[in-house]
Amino acid sequence: MILRHLVDDLLHYGRPNWTFELLFLTVGQLHITIIIWSVMTFCTTFLVYYGTYIWANSRKFSGTSLKLYDMFWLLIYICYVMGLLIIPCWQVMKYQLPFAATATIIAEQLRQILKIHSFVRENAGKIISPQNKSADSQLSSEFSHFNQYLYFLYAPTLVFRDVYPRTSTIRWN
Repeated sequence: MILRHLVDDLLHYGRPNWTFELLFLTVGQLHITIIIWSVMTFCTTFLVYYGTYIWANSRKFSGTSLKLYDMFWLLIYICYVMGLLIIPCWQVMKYQLPFAATATIIAEQLRQILKIHSFVRENAGKIISPQNKSADSQLSSEFSHFNQYLYFLYAPTLVFRDVYPRTSTIRWN
């Protein structure tokens, strides 16, 4: 879109005619974009963490009941991911958001899906492993804390870890 306007301006005026019209064409309806992004971020931040936490701390069943209980929570997780895939796209189409706003929503949607999958995958291994069937207090101490999850959501990494390696000094070059 920007390239098309640049070529049009060069053909008609002989120079680029950069105005706010181009900005509004690509980033218009910013308030709707911010609302969609905020709802996605809120749900990813709180629903995923506390849903996983509730699942981890309420596994009191055994045998087939435990498998059914785990499958129920897996179904909830799949429904959440499907909702995160469908609802923002539906809102983008409903409000006919411009290109830059749509790209922002879709990129954030993909980032959040990758992040929550990594978080759930790493913690599901801790929750389901046979070593955790002995003591509930051990599981709650092994389960990731909210501040670790919050750090992970905004850290530039795609693999969730409870502790990330850090150097003692910052290397700026």
